[in-house]
Amino acid sequence: MTEQIFIENYKSIRNAKIKLNNLNVLIGSNGVGKSNFI
Repeated sequence: MTEQIFIENYKSIRNAKIKLNNLNVLIGSNGVGKSNFI
């Protein structure tokens, strides 16, 4: 299983380091880049 994801300069995501668990939920306002992460 992937434990961590690092994203840099992808669409609206400039720099993100995300630790993953068995279940992960993305919560945020419209237009903040949730779909870009998926």
